[in-house]
Order: sequence, then C-alpha cells, then structure tokens
Amino acid sequence: MARDLWIKRFFYLFLLAIVVNFNIVFAKTSSSPQLKDRLIGTEEELDSSWPKFGNKHKILNSNEYNQNQIKEIEQKNVEPTHAKVNDNENYIKSDSEGDPSILKKRRVSTFSPKLRTHSAGLGLGQTFLSGDFKNNGDDRVTPDFYYAYTASYSFDVIGNLHYSKHRQGNKSVSIMGAVAAIKSRLYTYDSLSTFVLGGLGFYSPRTSKNDNGLETFSSGRTVFGTNFGAGLDLSLNSQVTVGALLHYHNPFDVKEDNGSALDGSYYKLLLTLMYSF
Repeated sequence: MARDLWIKRFFYLFLLAIVVNFNIVFAKTSSSPQLKDRLIGTEEELDSSWPKFGNKHKILNSNEYNQNQIKEIEQKNVEPTHAKVNDNENYIKSDSEGDPSILKKRRVSTFSPKLRTHSAGLGLGQTFLSGDFKNNGDDRVTPDFYYAYTASYSFDVIGNLHYSKHRQGNKSVSIMGAVAAIKSRLYTYDSLSTFVLGGLGFYSPRTSKNDNGLETFSSGRTVFGTNFGAGLDLSLNSQVTVGALLHYHNPFDVKEDNGSALDGSYYKLLLTLMYSF
C-alpha cells in the first residue's frame, strides 16, 4: 500500500510540473512583442534570435503565420515572387532586399493539427495494478482502443475502451473501462508534441476466486472514476501518428454485498498508433 501511495504522489507531482512549465512557456510567449515583429528576416537574423526566444513561437498556427508574412510584405510595397507551404518546411521568397534569389526559411513548426478530424488507434503496453487489484492479479501486457476528435489547435476529445483479465494463483481480477478525457497539447517541436489529459469514465472491476473447482465472483458493479495521463506524439505524416502514453485510472470503491469494498487503481504505460480520417 505504501508503494501505491508513493506512485500516486509521484504521478500527481509529474502532472503538476508539466502544467507549471506550460504556464511559464505561455507567459513568456505572450509577453514577447518581438515574436510579432520578426515574421520575416534573413536566415542570420533568425539564427541570432533563436537562442533568445527558444522555440516558443513554434506554437503559432502556420497558416496564420504565412498570411501575416504576406501582409507585412504588402505593407512594404514589395511584390512576393514566391510563397509556398508544404508538409515539411515553410518558405517565402521575396525581393524585399533587392535580391529575388533570397530564400528565407521560417523557423516554425511543421506540426499543425487539422481541425474537426477523427482519429482511431491502438495502445499496447504494460498494465500495472495497485491496491486490491494487485492482491488478486499480476501485471501483464494489455491492449487499449483510443479515439480522438481534434476540437481545436490545443485540445482534443479522447475516448478510451479497455478490458483485461489478470490472474494470480487461484485468484483473478478483470478490469473493464469506458472513459472520456480532454487532451491538451503543451509544447511542439517540429513534428513532436507533448501533452497531458484528464477526464472521467465508467469502470467495472470484478474479482474471482477458485476454491477446489468452485469459482466465486464479486458483485462487478459499474462505478464512476477518474483518469489522468501524460505523453508525447510524433506525427509521421498527415494521417499516421505514433507516441507513448502513461495513463492512470482510478475507479471509485466498489461496495460489495458483504459490506466490504473493492479499492484499487492501475496505470498503463503504452505505445500508441493513431490513424486520422
């Protein structure tokens, strides 16, 4: 039980550290007026500003960024000779300095999620039990199903379904969950994105015991519960994303007919594969 308590404490501290770091990054980004003023510059100017501002301006939407660049050129009465946005890098070529051959590279993120898209995929990894679940079953590799809807550039709606059965001698515990969560992207570098998620869901844990061929089961009632997670995504292309996820599930206590309570939680360390459509 002491190990389970320290696991929970570490997990909450980990999430708190990510949130605090996000707030610091957001505050620095919001308070940097130069980010709006340096939409266009030579490669040397961009390189010189890179250590100062870090990669914080990479969170700007690439389409809006491109429009701002073009507007700034037009305000200077400069005719852009070339503007291009592709999946890999963003460029803009102009004769703003009298040389039409200058190719200026925008140091912006290539990762820009498409809005109102659906994604489905699988997670595969180890499920670690704690509490009463640990007393009735062993940790094992299990699959999960995930669904995501991209609601904005910063937030996704996540759905998760999972079922697994864990045995330990003549005892076993089965876990079934259907949960929903809000996923918040924190920081993006190139095609790599970190995130946290949290939400609520329904759980139906059930234990069983086999005594000389006679198997008895717990009530298996459905209860409410919470889930939290953190991880990272790597966008391979516009449709396929791979990643890693630490997902913690905490069902509320299940009251048994004999007055006892089934109290347990579990977390999953998963490799994920998502396909967008």
